[in-house]
Amino acid sequence: MRRALLGQESGRHFMLAGDPVAAGELVAAPSADRLDGIAVCLLDCRRDVQLRRLTERGDHPMHFDAHVGFADWMRGHVRDLPVA
Repeated sequence: MRRALLGQESGRHFMLAGDPVAAGELVAAPSADRLDGIAVCLLDCRRDVQLRRLTERGDHPMHFDAHVGFADWMRGHVRDLPVA
């Protein structure tokens, strides 16, 4: 958040990419209300596609439910974001 605020001061935008960060965590940050705005893009796929990809990369099926659950949780964060 600190880097985003510093960038905003100089007219720049900040993009957080990489490891998943739940959108709700961003808007819940104490200084989030000082940002001009927050935009979220969640790259997502259907459950069958996710399971196929997990299989193809060699993940153990015993972990599939956790992966699917995490994806559902991330979707929930996007759905629950306040609309500007």
